[in-house]
Amino acid sequence: MRKLSPQECVALFDMALNKTGYTSTHSYLMFNQDPHLIELSYRIMETSNKYSEKQLDYVSTMLIVKPIHDMLMEKGGLTSEFDESDRKRYSSVVIGSAADDPLLNFVCINYSEHGLRTTGGDQLDIPDDKKLPPDYTGIMSMLQEGDHLIRYMSKPYFDKYGDDTWIPVALRDGDQVDPLAKR
Repeated sequence: MRKLSPQECVALFDMALNKTGYTSTHSYLMFNQDPHLIELSYRIMETSNKYSEKQLDYVSTMLIVKPIHDMLMEKGGLTSEFDESDRKRYSSVVIGSAADDPLLNFVCINYSEHGLRTTGGDQLDIPDDKKLPPDYTGIMSMLQEGDHLIRYMSKPYFDKYGDDTWIPVALRDGDQVDPLAKR
C-alpha cells in the first residue's frame, strides 16, 4: 500500500464531505496509513478556516475510529462473538467518545446470517422486535460467504447534529480488503 501525502488525505476527507460520506474505499486507504498522517491532515483542514465546525467534527470521526479499529483487529474483538457457522458477518460499532476524549468507549453489536450474535444481547436493552437493524436483510443479501461488514458510528456527532457518520470497513476472511479489487 502506497503511503499518502497529507494533501491526498485532505482530498479524501473533502470527497467524504462533498459526496455521500465515508466509503469502504476511504477506510481502506486511511486505515493503512500512519495515524500521525491522518492527524496532520485534519490539522491542515482545521487551520485552513475553510471548513465549518460540523465538517471538522465529521472528519474527526476518522481520527476516533482508526485506533478503535486497529485495537479490535489486533485483539480479535470483531470476531470473538462469531463461530465457524457464521459465514456472513455484520458489526455495528457505536462510539461514545468525541475526538478530544482521551478515553475511547464503544459498543460492538455483531450479527450474522443467524441473527444477533453479540453475547449478552439482552443486557444491551434491545427489545426483541429491534434485535435486527432495519437494514439487516439488505446487508446480509449483499454479503458473500467470508465477508464481514463493519460500520462505525459516532454517537456524539449524531447527538449533536442528528446525522449518522457511518465509516464502513469491508473484511474478507478476516482481512481488510480493497473494495475496488476483484474477488
